[in-house]
Amino acid sequence: MLKSICYRSTLNKELSILETESLFDNCKKNNDSLNIKGLLFKSNTNYFQIIEGDEQCIDSLFSKLKGDKRHKDIKELVNQRIGDFTFNNFTTGYSHVEDLDTIFGLQEYHNYMESEDLPEKKYFMEIISNLFSVEL
Repeated sequence: MLKSICYRSTLNKELSILETESLFDNCKKNNDSLNIKGLLFKSNTNYFQIIEGDEQCIDSLFSKLKGDKRHKDIKELVNQRIGDFTFNNFTTGYSHVEDLDTIFGLQEYHNYMESEDLPEKKYFMEIISNLFSVEL
């Protein structure tokens, strides 16, 4: 059975670009080996992540993430079984979020949440708006 977990957290300290890339490379290796898909957004000291995969792998990974001392204030937004990967066509990649256009990549996940009429969807969209708010 597949599972999806969506959460946000705050870093305990700002990571340099090199530290961020190193962290991401390690995550990519581990996630790829376990067939875990999803996405990770970083904006300043805020992280927003969606992970999908085998239920036991996802539960184990999220347990490790909650114990990781590099971040705090972990707020679980979604934790549920899914029928298929939402991010099946996504390959693991890394990019800096610099504008609101990047957020449109979350549209499919939002549509899924909306179609399932999940109670978390309002909170999910508020988090996205706050996470990537930009001053014009």
